Amino acid sequence: MSEQKQQSQKNVISAFWIFTVLVIVVIAFGFGLYFNTYSSKKNKSTPTETEVSNGFKDEKSELQTKAHEISISKAECGYYLPSSKVAKYTADNLIDGNLKTAWAVNLDSPIYDCDALFGPIFTVVNCHTVSKVEIVNGYGKDEASFFNNTRAAWITIYREDYMVEELPNESDIIYRGKLKDTVEPQSLIVSPNFDNSKPTSKIGLIFSTQNSDGYYFGQKWNDLCISEFKVYGNSIGTGKLETNEQFAKNKELDQIAAEEKRMGPKWINGIWELNTTVSTALGSVRVNAKVCIDRESQQLVATDCGTTVARGVYRISGNTIYCGDTYIEMDMDNHRLEYGKGYYYRKVSDRYL
Repeated sequence: MSEQKQQSQKNVISAFWIFTVLVIVVIAFGFGLYFNTYSSKKNKSTPTETEVSNGFKDEKSELQTKAHEISISKAECGYYLPSSKVAKYTADNLIDGNLKTAWAVNLDSPIYDCDALFGPIFTVVNCHTVSKVEIVNGYGKDEASFFNNTRAAWITIYREDYMVEELPNESDIIYRGKLKDTVEPQSLIVSPNFDNSKPTSKIGLIFSTQNSDGYYFGQKWNDLCISEFKVYGNSIGTGKLETNEQFAKNKELDQIAAEEKRMGPKWINGIWELNTTVSTALGSVRVNAKVCIDRESQQLVATDCGTTVARGVYRISGNTIYCGDTYIEMDMDNHRLEYGKGYYYRKVSDRYL
C-alpha cells in the first residue's frame, strides 16, 4: 500500500511538470506569433527606402528639398473690372504679394470661350520643373470683400507654351480640380500626368462656365476675384539636380532680380513734373503736379498744386507704382510716367529732391 501511494505521488508530480512545460511552450509560441504579426503589419504600413526601385524616391525627396519659389515677371489678362479711384483690378495684382489687391472680372460679361473662362497668363523666369502652385482664392482685402464677391470652386492650371488646340493637353495640365472656399493660401501639387521634362515659361488659368457649380457666388456681386498666385519648382533641365554651387548662384541671381523688381526700373529715379491744362467733364483744369522718386531708398513724394498727395515707401506691381492710395502708371516702352488720361510727366532731373 505504501509503495502504491509513493508511485501515485510520482505520477502526479510528473504530470504537473509535463503540464507546466506545455503551458510555457504555448505561451512562448503565442508571443512569437504576436510579434511576427505586429512586425508584418508595421512593414506593410511603412514602406522602406529599399522598396522603391532605381533610387527614384531619393531623387524625388532631394528635388522637393531644393524646390523654391519661381519668379513671375508678368501677369496678363485682357479683361478685368474697370479701375476705381483707389484701386484697380488688373492681373498684375496677382503677383504683388498683397492680399488686399485682386484680379477681378465680372462673370456676367461676354468673356467665355470654348465653354470656359480663360483667365490670366503668367510669365515665369527660368522654370524647368514645376512642383506645385499656390493660390489665394477670392478678394482677401477683408471678410466682407471676400464673401460679397465670387470665388472659384474649380480651376484648371496649365502650361501655355505648347498649346495648339483650344484646350490644353493632359500632359500640359499642372492642376485640375476643386478649390476651397477660404482666403488662406492653397498649395496645389502638380498632376502626375504633367510632363515636367519640357521647360515651362507661361502658365495660364481656366475657370468654369457661367452657369456651373465652378464658383462660390458672392453675396452682393458676381465678380470673380483671385488675390495671389505663386509657382514653386527648381532648375533641373536635364533631369539632374543642380550642384550646390549652381543652386547658390541661381539663388543669388533670384534675390538680385527680386530686389530690382521691388525698386522698379532705374529710369524712374528723379524728379518728374507736369504743368499743363487738362480737359475734364467740368471744363479745363490747370495741373501743376510733381513726383519725386528715390529708387535706392524706395521713397516717393507726390504733390498736386502744392498739396502733398502721397509720401512714403512705394511698391511696384506690374507697370504700376503704388504709394498709399495713389498709383502712377509707368510707360515702359517710352520710359515715362503717366498722370492720367493720356497726359505724361516730364523728367526734369535724375536726382531725388
